[in-house]
Amino acid sequence: MKRLEVIRSLEEAKRARGQERIELEKRIKKLEREKTELEIRISKQEDNNKQLNDNLNESNVSSLLSSEIDEIAALNVQIKVLCRANCLWVKKCGCVGSGPSPTSKMDPIAAKAISSGKIHVSQINLECGQGVSKVEVESSADDGLTWALLHRRCLPAWCDRQHSPYSSSLRPQEIDSWGLVTLPLPYFSLTSHTQFRFRTILGPNDTLSSWAVDNVYIGTCNMGCSGRGLCQSDGTCK
Repeated sequence: MKRLEVIRSLEEAKRARGQERIELEKRIKKLEREKTELEIRISKQEDNNKQLNDNLNESNVSSLLSSEIDEIAALNVQIKVLCRANCLWVKKCGCVGSGPSPTSKMDPIAAKAISSGKIHVSQINLECGQGVSKVEVESSADDGLTWALLHRRCLPAWCDRQHSPYSSSLRPQEIDSWGLVTLPLPYFSLTSHTQFRFRTILGPNDTLSSWAVDNVYIGTCNMGCSGRGLCQSDGTCK
């Protein structure tokens, strides 16, 4: 009897080991399949990387870098525009003054925009009439929330800001009847969404009277027509 029990125990142990072997073989086959699939994925990824490296040659990389640099430069201009619109004349914001004239030191992007003799100008024919103290030309880069003069005259003798001979406060005594006024646009106004307005300023003893503008032109102009000719839409003078 004991001998039969021993034999049965050995047979059960043998069957158990056989089952374990079968399970182990299944696990090994599964791992081999997973290994094969992983090798295929790695091979495909290597092919993709090789193709990507082939596509990203030196010229493409230079083009991508140039595009990124242009985007960063445009963003810097927008930041300066916002600074001009919201903290004009505040030294701590780094935007003191009304903006440089074409002959002074300018932001590199703005300098590029007005290079080759093509400058951006605001040009109008103006008749102030009687009873008007002055007419101011202003711009806004934030959809009219804030407005600022295009230029404030700043001469060395009495101004410690960035010097500029231009003024967009136009007085009747400075204009003989119908007068042509040409002003270079400062870099903070060189945006695609800048708005412009003409505003009359009355003195304490002034009464509102007639005034008019004509031939308003805002855009590029060859040397500003030297302040004499009329700027045309093709950038020439007439």
